[in-house]
This record gives sequence, C-alpha cells and structure tokens, in this order.
Amino acid sequence: MKYLLLILIGSGAYYFYANNYEVHPDFKALTYNELIAKVEAVEVKASEILLVSHKMAISGCKNEEWLNIRGVSSQQCMSKLNALKEACSDRIFPDMNKTYIGKGVASKLLDRYSLCTGV
Repeated sequence: MKYLLLILIGSGAYYFYANNYEVHPDFKALTYNELIAKVEAVEVKASEILLVSHKMAISGCKNEEWLNIRGVSSQQCMSKLNALKEACSDRIFPDMNKTYIGKGVASKLLDRYSLCTGV
C-alpha cells in the first residue's frame, strides 16, 4: 500500500511538471525589434527573451525559402524544435526571473537559442 502511494505521488508530480513546465509561444510576445528596443531602455526578464527566441524559431520553421536551403520540411523543423526546446531553454535560460539589459546581451541569448535548436 505504501509503494502504491509513492507511485501515485511520483506520477502526479511528473504529470504536473510535464503539463505546466512547457513554454507556449505567446502571440502577444514582442517582435525581435520590439525586444531590442525594450532591452535597451529597461531590464527584460529571461522569460520574455525566451518567448521571442521561440517565436523566431517557429517563424524560421515556416519560412519555405530557408527550409529549402537547409533541405528540410516544415514538419521536420518543428519536430527538431519541439525535441530541443526544453533542453535549450534550460541550458540558456536557467533562471527565468533573471533580468538583462542591453542589446548585445539580448542578441547573444537569441543567437545561442537559435544555434542550440538549429533553427
């Protein structure tokens, strides 16, 4: 009985983590230019930079010209992005509440996410 309770608690914790940790692209997320303008004026949270990074990656997976050059389909690109987004966000943005200021820092983070996901 004790083991069943432990299994249920573990399963519940995994379910909560799997369903609440995922970063969904926010359609109200800033564009690249808006983010750069904002980060030059005020501090921006890592979570905002991640949203813009992910939004840009999704746009890249929908750009047919870029996909043809790379020789991949939109589905392959999105599959790769979905497979790597969690690992890349954990690696590049370990603290979502950390704030950044300055165009150079934001650009480097955007580039690192792009290189990590391959998009």
